[in-house]
Amino acid sequence: MRVGGINCDVRANVTIPVDGSREIDAICYDPLVIGEATIKVSSVDEAEREVGKLLENARAAEKFFNRRVYALVLAVETVPEQVAEYLRRRAGELGIVLVLGREYS
Repeated sequence: MRVGGINCDVRANVTIPVDGSREIDAICYDPLVIGEATIKVSSVDEAEREVGKLLENARAAEKFFNRRVYALVLAVETVPEQVAEYLRRRAGELGIVLVLGREYS
């Protein structure tokens, strides 16, 4: 984020009381940045679940903080090449900053 000119004070595993409660893996309050992190995504279905979780957390954060999310970040440690390509395409469509670790075939 600092490379992009955003100086964030990131907090991990924050729970916000919206629609019950939502646990957010990573959050920066100013600007409002929401992140989702996972160790492994093995399939397109799993990838879509992670994207969906990130989008739901963003909606909950916008509702709770009463302001727009500045950026969304999805981090995946290991992912098959085909799923990585899907995630790149999907992240591009949704404006998600994607951070991938190791890709394998």
